[in-house]
Amino acid sequence: MKQQDNRAPVAWSRSSMAVLVAFGTALIGAAAWHLAAVSLSVAPPNSLSRHYPQWIADHIHPELEQNWKLFAPEPPQTNTEIEARVRTVNGTGARHTGGWTDLTAPDVAALRSNLLPSRADQDLLLYAWDYYTLWHDRLTGHPRQARLMAANLKRTALQRLVPRQRGRQITGLQLRLRFDPVPPPHWASPTTTTNRPATKVLPWWRVQSKDYQGL
Repeated sequence: MKQQDNRAPVAWSRSSMAVLVAFGTALIGAAAWHLAAVSLSVAPPNSLSRHYPQWIADHIHPELEQNWKLFAPEPPQTNTEIEARVRTVNGTGARHTGGWTDLTAPDVAALRSNLLPSRADQDLLLYAWDYYTLWHDRLTGHPRQARLMAANLKRTALQRLVPRQRGRQITGLQLRLRFDPVPPPHWASPTTTTNRPATKVLPWWRVQSKDYQGL
């Protein structure tokens, strides 16, 4: 015969129930906010998205960005050439400002010869520049995310420059962008946009040891 278990069920204390209820409420609230932010980011402009654009952008970008061009990408309209130069100091304290180094040329050569690394690695620098310009153009006046994108662009450029310095410490970095518009095909309709190359020079960025640690 089975012996009847007469033990009373374990009762939750009031403090445990309060913690459980608070955790459940916070979890439901976070899920509701996430779904609302994602929905508002992809929905047509409305009163809520116009009233809270910064809150929505801070939650969505850059990790949860919706890029609908993934399945139908537009061909590039310009050829972008990214150049960099650095200020360095050696062990004796002598300072030096180097010349411009073309950071894009190795990527273009690797793409044309189908060499490793992957296409994503080869386009890393260009993606970093695209995100930098995107956040600085759309979110001027809100520098937190802009600083994040600037740091990403800085570290991506330093990753390619550090091996060239032969032990000299980099103290400053400057980038120069050259845009060469891709001419349209002969059958395309005339366009009013300029076909002249353009150059954009960024200001000098201070480089600290933490900026290129682990590169």
